[in-house]
Amino acid sequence: LDPGEQATQEDGVAHEVPAPQTTRLLRQAVGPLEAPGWVQDRGLEWAYRLAKEPRRLWRRYLVGNAVFLRGLLAGVEVVQR
Repeated sequence: LDPGEQATQEDGVAHEVPAPQTTRLLRQAVGPLEAPGWVQDRGLEWAYRLAKEPRRLWRRYLVGNAVFLRGLLAGVEVVQR
């Protein structure tokens, strides 16, 4: 691409790699996208995700859920920002 020229989807890497291979490469890069079955069966997928990505998710799960529960217990409608 020349400076100032817009990129199109055809210019992207996704079109150069077949879909199944792209999925396999992504899973190798970021790890499994979901928790193992036994974790899901016990309803602990949130804890698995928190353990895998604590920097990104700690505020969402620990602070966000506490705010929601406090509002729920107070009988106030909680609105997501």
